[in-house]
Amino acid sequence: MRNILVNLGILLASGLLLSNGILMLVFPEKHRKFLNWWGGLPRDTATKSTGTLGGRVAGLAFLLMGFLAANAAVGGLATSLGLKAAELQAPTTSKLPGSLLVLLLFAASMILVGICALVRPQWIVQWSRRNLVTTPFSEVMLPRWKSLVRVLGVGFIVAGVNLIHTLMMH
Repeated sequence: MRNILVNLGILLASGLLLSNGILMLVFPEKHRKFLNWWGGLPRDTATKSTGTLGGRVAGLAFLLMGFLAANAAVGGLATSLGLKAAELQAPTTSKLPGSLLVLLLFAASMILVGICALVRPQWIVQWSRRNLVTTPFSEVMLPRWKSLVRVLGVGFIVAGVNLIHTLMMH
């Protein structure tokens, strides 16, 4: 029962990552309005240009992390519920030269970003203030943002470790 609840929680978190990633990548203006709403600010006060490269790259990273987490959660749920998973061919990286190294570097960078978010959340909060939030930022919101960045950092670390574990298993 505990595994089912953990996997459902991971599935919920991955849904949040996927939805934020899609908004950041495809609809950056709507994502900014959502962030303004979340912070208790007026939604119609967007003044900065939309679709910055940094915001879109972050959206792509959120999509990748959400997909990896959802994939692991669905597999974990199937195992916990006793469903027989179809025998699938494990993905191989041996056909592409250097692809294993690229994936390991990507996983290591995810872990480093996660550690940075845990140790220095104010760096990511300041970047968000410059690039994502388009209205004056309330100082009252800083503790909430810092705690959310720390949660995001844990997610990055878990996703990076999961990717390394997956690569080493195959």
